[in-house]
Amino acid sequence: MSAAADRRLRGLLHGPGSAALAALALAACTAVAFWPSLQWLVARWSAPDGYFSHGPLVPAASLWLAWRRRARLRAATGDGSWWGLVWIVPALAFGVASAWLRKDSPAALALLFLLPGFALLFGGRERLRALAFPLAFLAFAWPFPMFAVVEAIDFLKRIVVPASCALVNLFGAGMQARGSFLLLPGGGRLLVDDECSGLKSALALVALGAFMAGTARGLGKKARVFLFALALPIAVVANVFRVALLAAIGRVGGVAEANRWHGPSNWAVYVVAIAIYVGLERLLRGKRGVPPPPPPPAAPPAPPRPAAAGSNRARYFVALALTAAAAVATWRYARPRVSTAVPFTASITTAIGDWAGRDRSLTPRQYELLETRDILFREYARGGDLVLACVAVAGADGKAAHPPEICYRGQGWDVVEQRQVVHALAGRERRIDRLRVRQDGVELLVWSWYRVGADETPDWLQEQQLAFAATLAGRDDRAALLRFSTSLGKVVPEDVAATAAAEAAAEARLLDFVGKFLPAYDAALAAAK
Repeated sequence: MSAAADRRLRGLLHGPGSAALAALALAACTAVAFWPSLQWLVARWSAPDGYFSHGPLVPAASLWLAWRRRARLRAATGDGSWWGLVWIVPALAFGVASAWLRKDSPAALALLFLLPGFALLFGGRERLRALAFPLAFLAFAWPFPMFAVVEAIDFLKRIVVPASCALVNLFGAGMQARGSFLLLPGGGRLLVDDECSGLKSALALVALGAFMAGTARGLGKKARVFLFALALPIAVVANVFRVALLAAIGRVGGVAEANRWHGPSNWAVYVVAIAIYVGLERLLRGKRGVPPPPPPPAAPPAPPRPAAAGSNRARYFVALALTAAAAVATWRYARPRVSTAVPFTASITTAIGDWAGRDRSLTPRQYELLETRDILFREYARGGDLVLACVAVAGADGKAAHPPEICYRGQGWDVVEQRQVVHALAGRERRIDRLRVRQDGVELLVWSWYRVGADETPDWLQEQQLAFAATLAGRDDRAALLRFSTSLGKVVPEDVAATAAAEAAAEARLLDFVGKFLPAYDAALAAAK
C-alpha cells in the first residue's frame, strides 16, 4: 500500500467521520437483525381495524423528547460503559430466538431493551439517565399480542356496557345490558363491538398522558405521576359517555341512526378526554401556586472529558460484531420456511357417518384470530342436529390459533362456563376444554383441544410449550386446534331443568359426531404425509 493510500485509510478510520460511519453501520445491522419485527410493527400500526394507529407518532415524539434534552446530553461527563452489554447481549439473543420461533411481538419487545444498552455502552450512565424518559416512552409503540388485545377488549366491555347503560338510564331510557349488547325498550339492540370497547382510544390517550405528564412545566414528581395515572380512567370515562350518547340516539332515533353517529363519536372521545386532561394539568399547576423565581445562572459546566479513542473504537467494534452476528442469524431464520407438511383440512371428507357437511365461509376477523389459512370450517347436519367443526392448522411460520374463548369473546359472545373434562373418543381418552358461551339468549356448547404431532392438550400454554419443544428437536410438528360446537338453542337460565336437558342433548351430539370425525381427520392427516 502506498504512503498516500495509507494516510487516507488512517484518516477514514480516525477522522471526524469515522464515528458517523460506525454508527451508520451499527444502525444498519440492528435494522437487519430486527427486520421481521419492524415489518410486523408497521403492519400492526397500519392495520385498518387495528388498535395501534398511534404507533408511528411515538418514535417521533421520543426523538423530540431526546432533542429537548440535548443541553443535558452535551453537559454529561464520562465515557461509555461496558455494562451496556448486559442489556445488549440478552436483547439480541432474545430477538434471534424470537425470529427462529416466528414470534414477532417478543422480538419487538427485545428492541426496547437493546436501545438503552446502546445508550449505556456509548454514552455512559449520565447520558442514559438523560435519555431514560424518551427511551421508556417508546414502549407505547409496542403492540400487544393478539390474545392480549382480545382480553383487554373483553375487560373494557365489562366496564363500558353496564356503565353506559346505567348512565343513560338515569334519564329514563329503560335500557338493559346483556353481554355485549344494549337492549332498547322497543326490541332493538345496539352491539358494543370491539371498537366500542374503547381500547384504541385508551391506548392512544395513555401514551398522550405519559407525554403530557413528562413534559408538563411547573409540576412536581408526585403531580406528574398522578396526572399519568388518570390517563386510563379518563379514557374509559370518555368512552362510557360516548356509548351512552349512542344509546340515547338509538333510543330516540333507532339503531340505524345510532350507527350513523358511530364514526364521528370516535373523535369526540379524543376531544373530550384531551380537554379533561388539559384542564386537570392546569388545575394541578395552579394548586402549586406561582413558581419561585429562577435561581441565578450557574457557572458554565466544565467541558466533558473526551473519551479515549481506543475505548470508543473497541466498544463500536464489539457492538457491531454482535449485531452483525444477530443480523446474519435473523436473516437465516426469518426466511420463508419450507414445510414438509401440506394443507390437508380441505381433504377431510364431507360425509362423516350419518352426518353430511357443508363448508362455511370465514370473515377476515376470524382469519386474523386463527392466524392461519389451513382451516376447516364446516357445518355437519344429521336431521335437525347441527355441529360446527373447526380445525385450524398452524402455518409454516409456527403461529397457532388462540384459545377459543378469546375468539368467541372477540365476536361478542359471553363465556358462561369453562372447565376441562375427559371423554373416551375414537378409542382413547382425551382431555377436552369444555366451554359454554351465550349471545342474545342463544347458548353454544364448545369442545376444543390442541394437537402437536402425537401429543394432545386442552391448554393453550402447554400447546405453546409442545410446539417449542418440537422446534428445538427439528420436527415439523405443526400445531392444530380442533374445535366443535353445537347449539343449546334459546336458553332461559332460570329454567334449570330445561337448561340441563338442552345441555345433555348437546353433549350427546358432540360425543356422537366427534367420535366419528376423528378417524376421518386422522385418515386425511396420514394421506397428507
